Amino acid sequence: MPEPEHMDEEVMDFVRKNEESAVEAVRNWAKSVRDSVPVEMPMVGELVNGVLDFTKEVLKIQREFIQNVMTETRKMAQQMAEATPERAAPRAKPAPARRTTRAKKAAA
Repeated sequence: MPEPEHMDEEVMDFVRKNEESAVEAVRNWAKSVRDSVPVEMPMVGELVNGVLDFTKEVLKIQREFIQNVMTETRKMAQQMAEATPERAAPRAKPAPARRTTRAKKAAA
């Protein structure tokens, strides 16, 4: 099985290549329709930047959430590890398994 770091690199390379292909396709399309589209489209750039800024903020919030969850989980795990056996509630011993009638006949 490939190492996780190697897989990350492969995924990022795949994403980059696909994005480069998409940009090249848009570039070729733009060249072919350049004369028929007389107006620049600055709103598209603003829209893309707005979407990317929004996505960046969502990821920031998700990162903070996950970090907070991990911090609290780590605290709880540390508290549980530090707890002494004397303070821990005694565990009940499991009842011995009963033999079924079929098992009794098979043992006989």
